[in-house]
Amino acid sequence: MLETFRKHHYILMCFIAAAVIIAFTFLSDPNTNGGGPAGSSQRVGTLYGRDFTVGEVQNIMQEQRVAMQLASMAQDREGKDPVMQFGQTMSQIVDTMRPRDSRDMDVDYPTNIMVLRTECQKLGIDVEREDMEKFIKELGAFQTNGAFDAKKLEQFLTEGPNGDRAGTETKLFTAVRDVMLFQRLAQLVGGSFSPSKAEVDADYAEANQKTTAAAVLIEKKAHEAQTVSDEEIQKFYDGEKAKKETPKADDKTPAASADPLVLSEEKRTVNYVFTEAPAAPVAPVAPPTVAPLEDVSKLPEDQKKAKEEEHKKKMEEYTKATEEHSKLLTAHTAKVTEHEAAKKAWLESVSKFSNALVGEERGAKTFEELAREFKFELKTAVFPKSAVPEDLKKIKPRSQRGEGDVAEVIFSVAKGATEELIEDQAQASFVFFTVTAVEEAAILPLDQVKQKISDKLKAEKVTAALKAAAESSRSNLLEAIKGGKTFKDAAAAATLTAVEPAPFSKAKPPGPETANGGVIASQAAELNAGEMSQPVEVPDGLLLVYVVKKELPNHPEMAVKKKAMVQNHTYHGAAASVPQPDFQRPGAIEEYMSAQQFFQSYGGLTNPLFKSWFTSRRNAAQTVAQ
Repeated sequence: MLETFRKHHYILMCFIAAAVIIAFTFLSDPNTNGGGPAGSSQRVGTLYGRDFTVGEVQNIMQEQRVAMQLASMAQDREGKDPVMQFGQTMSQIVDTMRPRDSRDMDVDYPTNIMVLRTECQKLGIDVEREDMEKFIKELGAFQTNGAFDAKKLEQFLTEGPNGDRAGTETKLFTAVRDVMLFQRLAQLVGGSFSPSKAEVDADYAEANQKTTAAAVLIEKKAHEAQTVSDEEIQKFYDGEKAKKETPKADDKTPAASADPLVLSEEKRTVNYVFTEAPAAPVAPVAPPTVAPLEDVSKLPEDQKKAKEEEHKKKMEEYTKATEEHSKLLTAHTAKVTEHEAAKKAWLESVSKFSNALVGEERGAKTFEELAREFKFELKTAVFPKSAVPEDLKKIKPRSQRGEGDVAEVIFSVAKGATEELIEDQAQASFVFFTVTAVEEAAILPLDQVKQKISDKLKAEKVTAALKAAAESSRSNLLEAIKGGKTFKDAAAAATLTAVEPAPFSKAKPPGPETANGGVIASQAAELNAGEMSQPVEVPDGLLLVYVVKKELPNHPEMAVKKKAMVQNHTYHGAAASVPQPDFQRPGAIEEYMSAQQFFQSYGGLTNPLFKSWFTSRRNAAQTVAQ
């Protein structure tokens, strides 16, 4: 049974899921928690020395949905809404148990909430009812034109998707209490944090310093006139052939691998059963509606009558088409019922066949015999990885093996292994297969691969010649600069054309008019003034980047910007404290963008000190999630 479940657990899960859905749909009462997830006492993990349960996790997730609704209703595009800041922080501040699958439970957010509540209790932080009532009236979710709107609150409590009024109110106050606890705890723990002067100076310099750089391109096309002789081709071919044919020296040394260029494709003989679900019936398309009769009161009588007759005819046709559509819809409903029954029967037959393949009662029955017994067609195909049979191409496997490629799955299975199952991601088709023979890749005749070998060897020669030319040019340029020449003059003496973009910064990089501007900026960021990069590959060849100078302009607003950064712990707070510049003034846009990037270097909504403290407290709580 364990082997059965291991190999075919997805099909079994289909039936289990169907049973659970039916049970919850027809047997459960959504207003009671006794048997549902919110009332489950199943253990999830351990926190502060006690177990916490599925029920506790589900309750917190319900309150998280309330917080998400409040943040959405606030429609805050500047990131100042306290509920949004709270939600983002609690979702990301410690993120160590991220679900590996969409079917797994996300435990991080509930765990962070439980740590928040416990640490606040330890520190004596609490929130009074009247404070929460006042806070609710200040939330953007319940305001209109900047003032509290009681109607919005009442509508949220009575018409929202969170249960009856009493239940919704309880969830709202619980969520609001958590938000206020978070604010008070964050202020207590991290309120005194500020970046050091060295950090501010370094980040300001990185964002605002002006770099003057230049570059030269060693063009690939100047070195493409390479030739490859027949002797070189033969030597390469013989060497790869020897790798394939020479036996391994010992078990410890890996066998030499011949270049796939000279090999044929491996082929496999595969016996398989491909089966797909019955096609679902296509719903009939409703007839297009008829537009109302336009105003014809001002038309001549004959035109008016013609328009009315035309509209009447269209309405009669529409009525007739609607009646026909209604009949087709009734027939379609019956077909859907038939299809669901047929799909259920198909799934059952697939499940039985799957179980029979791995069951002890199989005995000596062959794959073919079992396929015939369950009325499945057994096929045999011989193919390389590049030419999978058309029916198998329909399968898009789940991602545990093959990353969605059926060929990768089939070619990863050993010859003679027990039958494997590949399930389509949509569970609309399955394939059972076994590999009966493997035709290994063999050395192809020289005449079939001669041109490919020639192209490969030529490309290698071009690369080698280009690299040698770039390294030689770099040495000559550095020597000339050392001798007193400018980079531009040194490049000209070496018959190279220097590219000299205007001075740039992190806030204002080289524009699109500068060829390879992005590469020049990224290389210059890693170099000091007077240094040259190693050859960097670009589409047209190899690029050499030289930094002429780096300087930090002594802007009159520098002190103001630095002071604003020290006083603000988040990107949103910092950005809000900086007045909008006069964008008509030359250079104002670049200065503003520089300031934004500077503030963003301290980005995120979480004070670093608070994040560090909270992480340590959660670790100390010894969370152990299943």
